[in-house]
Amino acid sequence: MYGAVYGGAAAVNAAAINAMIAFVRSTFDLGVYDFKYELDFQGVVWNCSAAINATLIRQPGLVFKNGGIDSSAAGAIALNMSGTNTPTFRSFHVHGDSTNQPAVGILFSRALSGGGFGGVTNTIIDGLTTTGSFTKSAVINFAAEEFTAHGLNLVNQSRSLTSYCYIACNHAGTLDDYVGGVTSTFATIPTAANGAQSNILHNLSNFSFHRDAVNPPSVTAISKANPAVVTHAPADLVASGITNGSKVFHHDIGGMTQLNGNVYTVANINLVAGTFELAGVDSTGFSTFTGGGRSWNQTGPAMLMGGGDALMAVSSYLLAYGNDPLVIDTKNGGGPRMFNMEVQMEPQPPAAVKFGLPSAGTTVLHGFRLHLLSANQNFSDAVIREDAGAGSLRIDDLDLRVYNMGVAPPDKVFKTPAKWSIHKGRITVPLAAALNASPASFTEYTVDEAAFDRSPMTVLHGVREYRNDISAPIRIASYGAGAGDGPLVQTMRESASPADGGFLGRV
Repeated sequence: MYGAVYGGAAAVNAAAINAMIAFVRSTFDLGVYDFKYELDFQGVVWNCSAAINATLIRQPGLVFKNGGIDSSAAGAIALNMSGTNTPTFRSFHVHGDSTNQPAVGILFSRALSGGGFGGVTNTIIDGLTTTGSFTKSAVINFAAEEFTAHGLNLVNQSRSLTSYCYIACNHAGTLDDYVGGVTSTFATIPTAANGAQSNILHNLSNFSFHRDAVNPPSVTAISKANPAVVTHAPADLVASGITNGSKVFHHDIGGMTQLNGNVYTVANINLVAGTFELAGVDSTGFSTFTGGGRSWNQTGPAMLMGGGDALMAVSSYLLAYGNDPLVIDTKNGGGPRMFNMEVQMEPQPPAAVKFGLPSAGTTVLHGFRLHLLSANQNFSDAVIREDAGAGSLRIDDLDLRVYNMGVAPPDKVFKTPAKWSIHKGRITVPLAAALNASPASFTEYTVDEAAFDRSPMTVLHGVREYRNDISAPIRIASYGAGAGDGPLVQTMRESASPADGGFLGRV
């Protein structure tokens, strides 16, 4: 390992790994069009205090495998892959030090090469994990095209509320707006002034992104008082790092369930007694605490998605405490097209997805499919909500399915219908009470709705015209054997005036 020593000086190890990469970089064989060696980390996660430079390797086939790095490169990119083409990762791990936190675990990004921003195409992940803390994101995929990942399991325990596990975007404006920007020490990557970059074909399977809390202490008691006082074992509260002003999230409290699904501000913490107050919370009239639950520090979202084409994500899991697991930026680069995700989300987030609205006008998303697989999925706000942007969104071809739901969210499926146009969509939820009550409040709402607890199960809002100049556009057939077993079509009026249930006709 070029002088790297397990448990040795972190600066020496970083220099040794950089030397190893530089050597392998020089071994590319044009005859076989491949590198003579792979970067084998020998089953060791090497401690490193400086950024690892694997940038601008334009020849295809570089392989990282069998080990990883434990980075204390504060504020840096632990492993910088900017401008490196066709890399492969097999059983690789990156850890971010909790004290000297790297900004990013791994950066896959376009970079200036040969007069243009060369793409990072055909990246292949077959087992990549992160643990520890990263102030911006564990992994960033910045316009790295044709990205295939199986077994991408990312954990980020940063206390920052603007830190993620995974970011995929095509415009530097997304990085600027959501994580304060990203720069590469070893290569020039696009800035917002360079506009949107091509960013296509992302295939993620069997992945999990965890924005984990840090040592959440178990709750032993909660007072019925104003303000509510939460008690823990003192040693556990100390280990959690919670302080006055911290934001904590509860979702698994027994008995006093009124606290579940909400974020609170800590006040008057007493580390000796193991207590703190929930600022502004009067629990006098709440149910009695019966046990269970933890005080989880609020985390940032798990995933941020910006502009790009064709994201396929299956067998996936997103976790964030007291925050939306998925954030989608539509202000920079236009947002995703052909977005397809089947995902389990926990625990009781405000919404499944929060959209960043454009500053003006309407962004159009083509093809948005989101299937939520969690058992007894609850949301404290809505299924889909948006930020305070002045613009609006239109989705052409929406397919939203929530398979399990304990209670309907307060603000239904869409938090602010006036911000949305849904042009041809399908929405399936377990509870009719979760559906937005007034389609007229949307700019457009041409949607097939289904609720498992409603009969008839499907209704249509909007107008559909069936055209066929040769034969009947709609055929309704009966296969009954009796002479009177004909098909029945009945039209009814459902409105306040004239009265509900007004009979219009029968054929």
